Amino acid sequence: MNQSFQLYQLQKLDSDLDRIQARITTIDQTLASNAALKKAESNLQASHASKSAVQKELQSLQDLVDARNIKMQQAESSLYGGKIQNPKELQDLQTEIAGHKRYIQQTEDQILEKMVALEQCEKNESTATETLERVEVDLEKTHASLISEKAELDKEMEILLGKRSAILPQLPDTLLATYDQLRQKKGGIAVAIINEDSCSSCGSSLTASECQTARSGTTIFTCPFCGRILYGG
Repeated sequence: MNQSFQLYQLQKLDSDLDRIQARITTIDQTLASNAALKKAESNLQASHASKSAVQKELQSLQDLVDARNIKMQQAESSLYGGKIQNPKELQDLQTEIAGHKRYIQQTEDQILEKMVALEQCEKNESTATETLERVEVDLEKTHASLISEKAELDKEMEILLGKRSAILPQLPDTLLATYDQLRQKKGGIAVAIINEDSCSSCGSSLTASECQTARSGTTIFTCPFCGRILYGG
């Protein structure tokens, strides 16, 4: 078995390992991100805050109405109690009571508006809650699927690493060093095959003599154009 073939087999293993590692990295990032969950939680928190703010405004308006009702009742008690006989004072009380009634009416109109707003806030909160629950269910399913996929990838990687370990002792350290350097410089592809008298990586045409040398297996031949090790097949 010639060394160029062994290097080609090593290249295929390393390419598969790169693919698996890239997918595992993507899975880990997906499992850690939880962007959809965070957004759904944020929306629910915002709906809670909006509802709470409207509830406080509604309670504040109701407190104002209650306080005015007490003042109006006190004025009516004075007006109809019979103790005050002065026409001017009686007129002032009637004016005061009319003012209280107008204020109460205006405030109650505001209360009705806030009640409508509160109803909308409750709908928004309900929608946000349902969305969060749906996202949690979907995320649980997705995570379960990704975790299962990662486990399978780990098994596949273990098998590939075993095959890789079996090849390494058959190659000289100097040749492995050259292979590793080429992998770093050439985007992970150190070994290319000859495809229709051309380098499969850079596409450059090779002479008949170059193809023969690469296919002979007696020496390590590199592409004159991209510098990758060529395997003739």
